[in-house]
Amino acid sequence: MRRRTRGGEPPLTCEYQEYLPSRDEGLHFAVHVRLFGIASTGASSRGKLDDAGADHLRAEFERVTCQHSVVRWRVVRQLLAARLSELVPFSLPGAELREATVVVHVASEHLDAGLQIEHARHELELDELAHRQVRARMRFLREECLRDPASAELFTLLPPSPRLADSSPAGDPDRLVNLVRNWQPTRGWVRAAEVLIEFGNKLTSEQLLMLGTVGRQVMESFSEAERGQQFAEALKSEAGRMNGAGGEPLPQT
Repeated sequence: MRRRTRGGEPPLTCEYQEYLPSRDEGLHFAVHVRLFGIASTGASSRGKLDDAGADHLRAEFERVTCQHSVVRWRVVRQLLAARLSELVPFSLPGAELREATVVVHVASEHLDAGLQIEHARHELELDELAHRQVRARMRFLREECLRDPASAELFTLLPPSPRLADSSPAGDPDRLVNLVRNWQPTRGWVRAAEVLIEFGNKLTSEQLLMLGTVGRQVMESFSEAERGQQFAEALKSEAGRMNGAGGEPLPQT
């Protein structure tokens, strides 16, 4: 029994228990708060925190718990204790609360699920890092290799990313430089390809099939029947994508 203070007013103990959400949907912290203070004469010395006090604590605590994984429940406990120390003392009808303690628990099944989510999140972060590294290499390839073939040779010596398959370039520096040179934006063939793409984007699926047929016929006239068929099949595939299906049969000549 806590001692009476302020002219014999009885000590008061209130409890507040709540499941508060974590940053991961469906996983919660079990929070138990005990508040100590003094009550007006005739009030009960023990009980639950009233609705107004509970709503106040819930709002303050959720600002903390929603930002953390259940795996970090110890950190959350420290943060809630610090937040509680900022809120106490405070007054409620018929009571003045002066001290408080907070306990945080996480159910074992929630903790296991949280660990799995944290592991998956970590893997995604590593994958994103690996992709950023590859994009940086590609930028280097475009911006440096054409000006300095020796830089391209050094680039081929960089170790590949263990998280991405086939992330390293071909080992032949001359082939690498020639490949990049052939696809530099100022080359006529690249500009022609861009014009073809812009033109094709304005066509219907039926018109794409017609373009594929015309292109195949032109290439066949230059003894490039296989390439002509590849061109026509590529446009057939794009037409099918536009229709949400596998495409229509190509017209035969």
